[in-house]
Amino acid sequence: VISAFCEIQYNLNSMAKVSPLVGGVIQRVLRDVGDQVNAGEALVELHSAEVASAKSVYLSALVARDVRRQASDRETRLNEQNISAGKDLLEADAAYRTSRLTASNLRQRLVNLGLTEMEIAQVERDQDTSARLVIRAPFGGTLIARGSVMGEAVEVGSELFTIADLSTHWLELSIPSDNIGRVEVGQTVEAAFPELPGASIRGSIIWVDTSVDPRTRMVRARALVTRGTTR
Repeated sequence: VISAFCEIQYNLNSMAKVSPLVGGVIQRVLRDVGDQVNAGEALVELHSAEVASAKSVYLSALVARDVRRQASDRETRLNEQNISAGKDLLEADAAYRTSRLTASNLRQRLVNLGLTEMEIAQVERDQDTSARLVIRAPFGGTLIARGSVMGEAVEVGSELFTIADLSTHWLELSIPSDNIGRVEVGQTVEAAFPELPGASIRGSIIWVDTSVDPRTRMVRARALVTRGTTR
């Protein structure tokens, strides 16, 4: 048995800061700290002029694409009847392909701003140019921190929520350096805390540092704990 100091913390590989990809003003905060949420669930509604502009430009590009398609189809028919010159057909076809590319790029811009496929389909169907943008949970988990208030102006990267999957945690270990040769990935760890009298937490080592802290003469290591391993 090797004794070591440890502290428990969130699994940072299963935690995320929920941030807007565009600036705006918070219209509604839909969830709160402690709530369990599913992947894609709405957390915050944002009012963003940039989103409205992106939707409008995209819809205009769709109109231009349809016009170019009709022109290309017309030139194709005329060319088949030997009425139109081949040059006109090539120009019409090139213009149509360019308009398709433009519309595709503008659609991707909406995706990059955070709109889902369903929301983009609604924009196309309803000719929606509203400034509303819904910020959603990137995965299922628990909201452990909140930084959003209704009416607040936020920028790209502002931390609206922090979400974590609490099914796993990390145990951060500090092991005396004279035991370094006896510690390796895969070994079982059992931890006890004064706050949990009579209970212990079990996990397995997933990482061992390759250097020794020159001040404390300790080696850092990390163990992964899965929910349900407390006894």
